Amino acid sequence: GRTAVAVGANDAITPPAACERIAAAARVGLQVIPQAGHAGYVEAPAVYSALIDAFCRQCDRQWGLA
Repeated sequence: GRTAVAVGANDAITPPAACERIAAAARVGLQVIPQAGHAGYVEAPAVYSALIDAFCRQCDRQWGLA
């Protein structure tokens, strides 16, 4: 399956350094959202929506659905 890793730059619960390790283990990139914390999807909903949309579109293209 496909994996995406995103984190708020100010996330104190799951800090960016931990997410760097997760992304490295999954062999995927890491998206760090400026001025967002642990609830980045609430603090920066447009940014997270755009990331999810781009990820889904990429999956669709890879699976021949787009």
